[in-house]
Amino acid sequence: EYEADKGGSTIGQGINDSWLWFKTRASMLVTPDLRQSTINVDVENDVVTLNGTVETPAQKVKAEQVAKDIKGVKKVNNKLTVAPNDSMMNRNSNRR
Repeated sequence: EYEADKGGSTIGQGINDSWLWFKTRASMLVTPDLRQSTINVDVENDVVTLNGTVETPAQKVKAEQVAKDIKGVKKVNNKLTVAPNDSMMNRNSNRR
């Protein structure tokens, strides 16, 4: 069902995995500090794994908290990397 939207994400076969993926992605997209970050959400057996890049340590913490706040999520593995120069907004500003 979500193949077109999930991109490179992994969604497990658990009963709630697709729903948790959808709710987590939607929450990330409506959180002001996380809209421009490159966060990939994987869900397997109600465990959310966050991969990708954020600009600040605060965004890394916020992303984890957003995922933890989703009802039904058992655990969050936060594998996000903090890389200020790798954000979508800064990529073009380094060109001359």
